[in-house]
Parts: sequence; structure tokens; C-alpha cells
Amino acid sequence: MNKEYISYILIVLMIIENAFTQPIISENAIDYWTPEKMLNAKPLHLPGIKNKTINNSEKANLFASEDENKNPLLAVGRFFFTLDGVDLWCTASVINTKNRNTGMTAKHCLYSNGAHSVNMIFCPGYNKGNTSYLGKIRVTNASWADDGDYGVLKFHYKGGLQYKTRAFGWGLKPSYPVRIATFGYPVDGDVNCTQDGNNLCIWRGDADQQNHGNISVPLQLGHGSSGGPWVMGNNMSNPKNLGHVIGITAFVDESHTYSYILNFTLIRKLITW
Repeated sequence: MNKEYISYILIVLMIIENAFTQPIISENAIDYWTPEKMLNAKPLHLPGIKNKTINNSEKANLFASEDENKNPLLAVGRFFFTLDGVDLWCTASVINTKNRNTGMTAKHCLYSNGAHSVNMIFCPGYNKGNTSYLGKIRVTNASWADDGDYGVLKFHYKGGLQYKTRAFGWGLKPSYPVRIATFGYPVDGDVNCTQDGNNLCIWRGDADQQNHGNISVPLQLGHGSSGGPWVMGNNMSNPKNLGHVIGITAFVDESHTYSYILNFTLIRKLITW
């Protein structure tokens, strides 16, 4: 048997072994998330600066940003969940798949220190503290892998949520540095926008490769932005071409925010529905 073929089979088996799928959990997630609980939920802290508020800084004015208040983007939304008994939120997005009901977020929004997230819902187009006309979408499955800080979500929406929200493409590997847009719901950080966690904030600038595993942007995107997509080729004036996801907000240090380089072969294996 060809050695290259054997190597490929071994890589695929390693990917499958390291993947984790979590069937859900709660049939009552929609009812669980009352307006009061959604209001009182807390942003999940970005790993890297433990239990520390990211200070707003003068650096924010150096970076172009947008506050999507007039025309909220439905393909991005707030992702609500309960982790280790605490009601929290992250950012999530809709990606283009054959089943039309798949999203992406950070793994640390799904699993942390042995605890699995429950009561998961996605609110596409969440803005100004309100859900869009699509309301609350139940998440019925989640998958992630040991390597990297990203995972996929299965939405429960008849006919396919993607038909309503549109979706980001994925699967392209850029050359670095690359111009991108990042999306999230921060409560702090360097992005020059309304940082209250209720408004979708967009930052546009260059992402660069730090090593073989990570890419970064030169600012702190803020707590609450965990799981937000990093998108190349995004053009808000053309809703039919939202661009392609190349990263997911994963962790932060004093001057940069990082994403793992996405393994698209692995992501395809994670989408089992």
C-alpha cells in the first residue's frame, strides 16, 4: 500500500480520535432563557488575562472599526449558555454547509475544566440588547477537538437557518498578512465601538501569522468577543458575499488577540449532522 496513503489514513484516524461531540442536553433551552436571564448573563472572559477587565485605551482610536447598529448582520449573533452553573455569553456565527444549520464559536465557550455548556441558544443578529426577528435558536449539538480553540454548533431551525441569515464561507487558506474583519460583542478592549456587550462591533485591519499554529491582530478585542469570526473578503455592501472565516477569537495578551489557524479537514470531520 502507498506510504502517502497510509500516512493520510493515520492523520484522519488521529483527527477522529481527538474530536468530541456533545449531544444536547436540554430540550427547554428556549424557555430557560427568559429576558431577565439574558439581561443578567455575563460575558465569558477571554483566556489569557484571568479575571481581569481589559482596559479601554487610546490605542482604540488607531484602528478602524464599525458599530453595526443600523443594519445588524444576521450571520453573527450572541451565543448564550450555562457553564459550571453560571449563565454566560460568547459570540458565534453561521457558516455555509449542506445542512444549512451549522455555526462556529470558541471551544472554551463549549467546554472548560471538565464542565460542558448546557442551555445553549443562538440569537442571530442580536443588537442593541434585542434579538432579531429570528428570535432564539436552540442548539442541539456541539463538536470540538482537543487541538485548537474552536468548535461547531448544530442549530435547530426548520428549513435551515442559513437561508434566513446567509452564511460565511470557509475552507480558504490565506497568505499573511491578510486584511480581515473581526466580529464580536465586547464589554471592553480596544475596538472603537459601543462596548456594552449588546451591540455587534466590527474591527477591520490586518491579521498576521505568529507561528505555525496561531494568527493575531494587534489589539485586544475584549471580553464577550470569544468565538467571534475572523473573516477575509468581507464586504458589508454585498450581503451575498460575506467572506470566508479564517479564524475564531480564542485568547488574548496585553497587546494582541489570537486565533488558532483553522484545520478545515478537522472541521469537516466535526460536522457529523
